[in-house]
Amino acid sequence: MKKFTLSLLSLAFVTSVTNAADPTLNLKGNGTESDPWLIETKSDLLTLASACNSSVIDYAGHYAGYYFKMTADIDLKGEKDFYGIATAPMSQASSNKYKFQGVFDGQGHKISNMEIDGTAFDSEGKAISQFGANQSRKWVGLFGLLGDGAVVRNVVIDDNCIVSGISCAGGIAGAMEAGSTIENCSNYATVTSYTQQAGGITGDMSSTATGKPVVISHCFNAGSISVNDKYGGGIAGRSNFGSIDYCANAGSVMGFCFNAIKNVATQTAVGGIAGYVTASTITDCINYGDVMADSKQAGGIAGYFALTSGKGLLKNCINAGSS
Repeated sequence: MKKFTLSLLSLAFVTSVTNAADPTLNLKGNGTESDPWLIETKSDLLTLASACNSSVIDYAGHYAGYYFKMTADIDLKGEKDFYGIATAPMSQASSNKYKFQGVFDGQGHKISNMEIDGTAFDSEGKAISQFGANQSRKWVGLFGLLGDGAVVRNVVIDDNCIVSGISCAGGIAGAMEAGSTIENCSNYATVTSYTQQAGGITGDMSSTATGKPVVISHCFNAGSISVNDKYGGGIAGRSNFGSIDYCANAGSVMGFCFNAIKNVATQTAVGGIAGYVTASTITDCINYGDVMADSKQAGGIAGYFALTSGKGLLKNCINAGSS
């Protein structure tokens, strides 16, 4: 597919002005709901990632209020330096200032051969817990961090994909902030956190008692989820003031020691739907996957569930796996 450049002949296909924080994108479309930017190729997806992952944080794009649409399956084979859209590049420390706030519709297309290896090791093979420049990565997935206003829908992560990080690792998003939504997405990738917060859809979803909702709806996971410490879930590793509804998990969720960065038999809070849940609602969900924690708090739906500020609900859920 021919690429379009910012020239007089291509202004019909690209936008030359977004907002002060968002780099111009060399993509077909205008970024509006009726004429979204089109993600047609691997190059297009990497263009978006590059714009969101600037080595200068103040220049990193967020694209709040802008729309994107995949038009084809995308194969990321060979992209060893891809850690996600809206996450820090290896030359910078991982930071929650990198975030995506637009609307991304995969239209049912899949991402294949996405291999995110966000864990660094010392000379003895022990994972490095720090996530500074040129160290391990936090917030890894197809998207690193979803911020207020972000919506990701209709995306499939293929079973030949791998996501690994030091924490906040997810097939669709490493983490979600208040005001973000993931809907109708499926993950078949293996997701691993060398410390905490790993999930098939997201590693972490968090809001506050008075904050905007953070929502995962109608999503499915069949990938294997592993945490070396705590907070592993088929859908979400941890949920704080979150909402998970109409989701299913068929992947195994395991909390066990697989690296010396953590001690043996200390792994906790893993669940078929979510690992550690506070002040959140989980409704109309089902788990088929096996769940195991080396220490405690392994549950078919939630490993740990607590009411906070009078909020929290677990309703109409079924566990058909073993724990």
